[in-house]
Amino acid sequence: MLETILKIYQFYIEYCDKSTMMILFVISLIYLSCKGKDERIKIVYPSLIMCFVVYNPLFYKYIWIVLLRSVYWRMMWMIPVLPAIAATAVDVITSRKSNITKIITALSVIAVIIMSGTNIYSKEGVYEPRENYYKIPQEAIDVAEAILEVDDDPVTIMPQSLFCYVRQYSAKVKQLYGRNGFLKYISAIKPEELKTFRQMGLDNPDYNYILMNADFSNCEFIIQNSEKPIPEQMLEQYGFHFMKCVSGYDIYQTDIDSTDTSDKWMISENGQTGMDNPTYYTIRDIHDRVLVIDSGCTDNKKDLSNMVESYDYHIDTWIFTSYSPDKIGAFYELIMEEDIIIDNVYVPDISKDDLIKQGSSAEEIEIYDRLAQKLNESSKVNVLNGQDSIYFGELKLRLVQTYDGKKGDAQIIINAPSSKLEFEYGALSDACDVSSYDYPISKVFR
Repeated sequence: MLETILKIYQFYIEYCDKSTMMILFVISLIYLSCKGKDERIKIVYPSLIMCFVVYNPLFYKYIWIVLLRSVYWRMMWMIPVLPAIAATAVDVITSRKSNITKIITALSVIAVIIMSGTNIYSKEGVYEPRENYYKIPQEAIDVAEAILEVDDDPVTIMPQSLFCYVRQYSAKVKQLYGRNGFLKYISAIKPEELKTFRQMGLDNPDYNYILMNADFSNCEFIIQNSEKPIPEQMLEQYGFHFMKCVSGYDIYQTDIDSTDTSDKWMISENGQTGMDNPTYYTIRDIHDRVLVIDSGCTDNKKDLSNMVESYDYHIDTWIFTSYSPDKIGAFYELIMEEDIIIDNVYVPDISKDDLIKQGSSAEEIEIYDRLAQKLNESSKVNVLNGQDSIYFGELKLRLVQTYDGKKGDAQIIINAPSSKLEFEYGALSDACDVSSYDYPISKVFR
């Protein structure tokens, strides 16, 4: 509770920005309370109710920060600070008997109000001369117009320096992530989109991943700062070409028909990296359905929660290759807090007795019991055996082996209509040429 109160206080400090206006507000409420019943009913009580609603630690923790996140401070607009001060000022001024004293009182009130605030225009970056009628950077308009000349309904990937302004200029320019790239600014964002947003902002972006996601998501244009050009070889590999440079930004356009609705899937490694296989994998199809493999350790909980929320807490298929905490820990913590709909769950063929024989800790056995009970209550649970096949639309996954405490990590072979992949932790390769991919893994296949 103390931590929550301190967070509210921090928002309050940032909102007030050294202004003493809230002190005047409190003084005004005290004055109006003493003035009479009518003032208490019309101004004081509503003001106190709004303060209770806005600054209540429980409301903050379970409502405001969930809905508003970093813009919780906007709730403070709801507190009638100025009406209360204005009502007090008017009453004080009009209660003077002579016109001279009224004028002196009015000037005094104005001086107090001016001195209690800060001049926002004195801060650097608050005011800038406008470049155009829209009052946004001209380069955003130039880029948007260049794209709209080619396509009147484009889907784009662009850097943070542009997407807010382009959104203001034209709603016709659709964006893969937009402000959601700031991690659930408005709504949850798919892991692949979040990675693309973060990569676009790096000094040396992973263009292999960006182009891969653009291909999968049918994005027609990629816009990037001219100082960070995309290699021509990569463009050709993914069917893109350099279109033009506009106001310091390179525009790349796809050569592939954006209306292509043929089946394709994108497999991605997600979560914390750098440890011994603590990650989890998602396989997403063009119909926005997702298959998840494991969840990683508890450090992945926040990342996993965002992924689940981005699919409206409905996962088509979830495969668990082990009951080990580093494979299932994040999911266990999340499922105990959130209601998640999972159409099909696949778990290893390991009993509680097997775990005891393997020398599992009491905590791991408790997790096994509680998780089994929770899953059986909410999902269709299937037990996996070696060589079992799992179908995800047109995709067929065959488990070569599952982890049973003796063998190594699970191995999965994926059969798509026109491709075949061998998949196991730490390695993803074409079965034909066994070409390896850098860690973390991402690949689009058809």
